Amino acid sequence: MAVKTIDPHKYRITWGPIIMSGFGDDVVSIEYPDDLFEVVRGADSEVTRVRKGVEDVQVSVTLKQSSTTNDKLSAAMIADKITGAGVFPLTIADGSGTSLLFADAAFIKKAPTVDLGNSAKDRVWVLHTGPCELFIGGN
Repeated sequence: MAVKTIDPHKYRITWGPIIMSGFGDDVVSIEYPDDLFEVVRGADSEVTRVRKGVEDVQVSVTLKQSSTTNDKLSAAMIADKITGAGVFPLTIADGSGTSLLFADAAFIKKAPTVDLGNSAKDRVWVLHTGPCELFIGGN
């Protein structure tokens, strides 16, 4: 029987010059926006699959309210609104496992909802990639 270890301290997320840190409990979520294949059924029940060419993903990164990465992402988002120069490479690596994402181009799709209160809140930044390579591994 093998024992596996997941170590969140070994997660590495970089977007352009920004090395992210100060994560919330749900560090990152990576999701394909569409199905990889469309299924078409014929009148005689024959099934055909159509490859949809989905190679982009949506990435949600959860940071604590206190994370200085929020400042860096906010500055990049504001600069992108002004200049349109907010597309950078994105790399996500699980250093305690084999999951890996690399995209030549990613941008901030949605800024987080800002909640203020008497406890530390999370900030969820949503990025979207162009074509990327995603390997979903284990530990």
